[in-house]
Amino acid sequence: MQGEQQIALENERQKREDERRNQDRLFMRQQREEDLINAERIRAQDIQLAKEKQMREENITEQHRLQDLLIERERHEQDLNITIEQAIFQRQIEEQRLKILMQDHQLAEHHRKEDLNRENSALLNDFMQEVMTVNQLVNATLLELRVFSLIRQFNPLYNSLLIRFLYKVKLLSVEDLNKTTTAPLDLRGANLKDLDLDDMDLDVGDGKFH
Repeated sequence: MQGEQQIALENERQKREDERRNQDRLFMRQQREEDLINAERIRAQDIQLAKEKQMREENITEQHRLQDLLIERERHEQDLNITIEQAIFQRQIEEQRLKILMQDHQLAEHHRKEDLNRENSALLNDFMQEVMTVNQLVNATLLELRVFSLIRQFNPLYNSLLIRFLYKVKLLSVEDLNKTTTAPLDLRGANLKDLDLDDMDLDVGDGKFH
């Protein structure tokens, strides 16, 4: 009887030991499963955090790139505006320089014309005084040479005054309709274009005396 009780106790102890081992194994398996789940969750979180970090870095990089592009564009526009302003300023300076040169040229031309007019006026006055004060007729050939020289030098205004004077003192050869009046000078061949002789009976035709 005692032997059976001992066997029963031993069996009961063995049974409890088996159940404890089974519970330990079950606990360990559950713990391992939880550890795996936790590890997978942590790995997934790490992956998600890494992705979010990468996205933030990519966004920051893109923002920096866009900012750099914007800064570069603004710098380019500033450089372009500076270049345009410099070009406008240089053009204004060049226009002002050309304007001054033109004014200087016009002033110089005006002074040249004034000097030439004074010179021509003096030459004409000297010639008129010389002709008016000569008591006897000078050599016609020398007089013609002198007149041709003046004609080549004078402009139409002074040539008109010269021809009027010569006509007035009767030193020109003038063809009338039915007769020819012979005078000391014959200016045929002289280039006398654009003369103002409308109030005189002189035919200059194509600009040359006949």
